[in-house]
Amino acid sequence: MKKKFDLGVGNTIKIGRKFAKQIQNDYQLGFHPRVVDVVSLVDMDPNNIKLVVKLTEENGTVCRCCGATLKTPMSQVSSIGPICSKGLGVKFPTTKNQVESFKKEVQNKIASLGEFELTVPKRQIQKWEGDASVLLDIKVGNRSVC
Repeated sequence: MKKKFDLGVGNTIKIGRKFAKQIQNDYQLGFHPRVVDVVSLVDMDPNNIKLVVKLTEENGTVCRCCGATLKTPMSQVSSIGPICSKGLGVKFPTTKNQVESFKKEVQNKIASLGEFELTVPKRQIQKWEGDASVLLDIKVGNRSVC
């Protein structure tokens, strides 16, 4: 049995496209999730970290799915862009009156998707301090994605 390390609920990271596409393919999603909350650290070996993540529930200035900057007022109010909304299977709001029900539908969809396992090579993590307390600046190649 693998030892489970507690990373702390709610650490939000932006993962690279490669890992987001891995989640998309493994879990057959209509989008590739790049902004995720770390639920826990499952395992570490000399080369990799295995995480359990879920789609972020935070509202912000970037799309909660793909991490793109939200540019339109409706996207900013709803915290998700129209393309990711379609991939998530939720009809994007066209009026302010639809925003609250849209947000609830997105929250329900996120809850129904549950958690995802993701293995990240340690070499992709900058600022590694030898334990699970810092997971910042995940990068793909030489490019930082956080």
